[in-house]
Amino acid sequence: MNDETRDIFLIPLVGVALAAARRHPNGFPCDRGLVPTPKHTAGGLRHTWESRLKAARIPSDDRGEMMGHSVASARNRELYGDQMPLDKKLELAMSVALKVPEHLA
Repeated sequence: MNDETRDIFLIPLVGVALAAARRHPNGFPCDRGLVPTPKHTAGGLRHTWESRLKAARIPSDDRGEMMGHSVASARNRELYGDQMPLDKKLELAMSVALKVPEHLA
């Protein structure tokens, strides 16, 4: 997949994700910059993110949109209505945000 065909998803960064982005304003060289050890993966981070959303009882459609999944594809039908507003995404992200340890603040 090249840069011209990628979709762009607006997801607010909060908690440790925001702290990490602030420490690395030019981005990460690869997945290793996001995880503590080689046994951890970016995919594992996504699974943890969804698990936290699920534990917070966030509805499946909202979790899917936060994850960047096609809700229409998951439902196997057209999706009607507007995309979730960024302020609603921020509210959901804040509800499951990990507290930033002092050494990363």
